[in-house]
Amino acid sequence: MALLMLCVAHAAGFLTPVSLFPSHHRASSPLLSSPLSHPLSSPSSFAKRTFLTTPASSSRRTAPSLLSLEAQDKKVLIVGAGPAGLLSAHYLLKRGGYEVSVVEKRGDPREGFTPSIRSYSLGLGVRGRGAIKGVSEDLWEKVMRGGVMSQRFCLHFGKKIIDIRQKGSSLLMTEPSCLINRADLCAALLDALEADHAGGGKLSVEFGKPCEGIDISARKVAL
Repeated sequence: MALLMLCVAHAAGFLTPVSLFPSHHRASSPLLSSPLSHPLSSPSSFAKRTFLTTPASSSRRTAPSLLSLEAQDKKVLIVGAGPAGLLSAHYLLKRGGYEVSVVEKRGDPREGFTPSIRSYSLGLGVRGRGAIKGVSEDLWEKVMRGGVMSQRFCLHFGKKIIDIRQKGSSLLMTEPSCLINRADLCAALLDALEADHAGGGKLSVEFGKPCEGIDISARKVAL
C-alpha cells in the first residue's frame, strides 16, 4: 500500500522535513512527525517544489513554504492516534492540500475505555497550550473541558513529593496548567478533528489497524 510516510523517509535521508507549526510556535511545540511528499513522487522533485527561488532578476531566496507548493493534495499516513499524531492531523488539514489517513492498532479511546498502563494524566502547560492553540482557540476550549485547571500541583514518587510550581515561583504568574487524562485528551482531539474535517473527504481514521511493516526502498507501508 503506497502511502505517504512520516518520519521514516527523513531518517533515511530521503527528504527535507517541513515544520508543521507557525514560526512563533516551533521552538516550544511538542515533537511531531514531519510531513513528506507523496511516495510516488521523487525526493528531488519534492525538494525543488519546497525550496523556491525568486525570479531570475533577483538572487535572494524565499523561505520554504508549504503554501507555495503545487495545488495538488498530498497523501499523508499518520501511524498512531495519540496526542502527537492527532495534533499533526489537525495542523496538516488546517494548512490544506493534504489527504490525511490516521491508523491506530488500539481501539477508539472514546468507546469502552478501561484504565491501562497507557492511562495517565498529562499536564498541559505553556508549550502544550501553545501547540493546541496554534490550531485554534476553540480546540483549546474543547480540551480544557475534559480536564482540570490547576495553578499548583505535585508529583508523588512513593514518599517523595516534587512540587512542580512552588510558592513564589514565576510559573505561578502564568496561566494555570490543564491536567487531563491522556485518553480524554485523545478523545477531545478526535472529536474536534472529525467535527471539522470528516465531511470533506480529506480525513480517514481507522482503529484496530496496526502498521505491519515499512519498506523504505519501495517507499511503502504495509497495513
